[in-house]
Amino acid sequence: MIKLRIFVSSVQKELDEERRAVKTLVTSDPFLDEHCVPILYEDEPSMLKPASQGYLNDLAKCQFYLLIIGSIYGKRFKGLSPIHHEYHFARRKDLPILVCVRGDNKIERDPAIQDLIEEIKSDGHKYHRFSDLRQLQRIVLDRLHKNQLPRGPFSQRGHDIETHLGKRIEVRSGTSCHAARHEYACSNRVE
Repeated sequence: MIKLRIFVSSVQKELDEERRAVKTLVTSDPFLDEHCVPILYEDEPSMLKPASQGYLNDLAKCQFYLLIIGSIYGKRFKGLSPIHHEYHFARRKDLPILVCVRGDNKIERDPAIQDLIEEIKSDGHKYHRFSDLRQLQRIVLDRLHKNQLPRGPFSQRGHDIETHLGKRIEVRSGTSCHAARHEYACSNRVE
C-alpha cells in the first residue's frame, strides 16, 4: 500500500515541538500510521550533493502539504523564506494544503509572515488557528480524515477527533467504547 506522504513545513527552530507533535500523531496511531508518513526535512537523510533548496526535493515526493505558521518568517533565500518557497511549490504542484497558524491575531509577527498569511487568504485557502499542541493535532487529524484518507473503520463507527486523541468513542447506535493504547475495541460492534 502506498502511504500518503505529508510534508510538514514550518520554521524549524521556532516550531520544533509542533513538528514533533504532528509526527507523533501520525506515527503513534495505527490507522494513520498505516495510511500516512510524515516528512520532516530534518529527519530526511542528508544529500550527497549540495542543493540550495533541498527541502523542495523532499516536498516534490509528497502528496500533502502542511504549513505551520508561527511569528518568525525565517532566513531568506532568493527573497523568500523556505516556508514561502515551499508554499509556492505546493501550489504549483496543486497539492492539498493545510495551513495552521499558532496563536490569535494579537500575536506580534514578522511583517513577512503577515504578508504570507494574506497571500494564503487571497489564494483562497482557509487556515486554522491553534493555541496548543493538542489542538494542532486535532486539526491535522480532522483534515486528514475528512479530506485525504480512505473511509476507515473509525468513520464507519462514528469516529471523531476526541476518540483518536484517547478520549471516549461514541458509536452512532449510542453504545460507547474506550480507546486504550490506541487499541480500538468495542463490545457491541456496529455492523
